[in-house]
Amino acid sequence: MYRVKAVAEMFDISPHTVYRLIKAGELDALKVGGSIRVPESALAVFREACAGTGDDATAVEVSA
Repeated sequence: MYRVKAVAEMFDISPHTVYRLIKAGELDALKVGGSIRVPESALAVFREACAGTGDDATAVEVSA
């Protein structure tokens, strides 16, 4: 599970953008004790979705 800030850093985007992706349903997330967490599996799905669009976010390697 990753915090929004960590996801933003991985993809070189702002935390606000991560929240927008979650709200738009483009990135799955869970609420854990009042905090938003993004599962690693959701990052893999998001990365694959970006790969088909040529988005720069795919250039970032996400490590476990």
